[in-house]
Amino acid sequence: MAIRPEAYPVGVKGGLYPQELVIVRDILTELDGTVRWGGDFGTPKESHFEIAVRSGHPKLKGVARKIRGWNDTPGEGAGSTDAFDVRRRAKARAFALRIAG
Repeated sequence: MAIRPEAYPVGVKGGLYPQELVIVRDILTELDGTVRWGGDFGTPKESHFEIAVRSGHPKLKGVARKIRGWNDTPGEGAGSTDAFDVRRRAKARAFALRIAG
């Protein structure tokens, strides 16, 4: 999936404001490696997001259950968390380091 691809040319890094990058990293952490972001590619493509595991992978099923659960539990999930919370940021940094290595 590409979000505003004209705004983020292929091969260019740094197209996101620091606050936007915090949000992207928080979402990627929440999705537990099931989604890859093009900003992490060798040739950056910051508008790009893709499913990173095969269909039926246990992680993908787990994330799908988590997202469905958010629909059943108001006040949880997307839009209800503080991506700038110190613990969430630490978790996101650790996750980014893990996937980079």
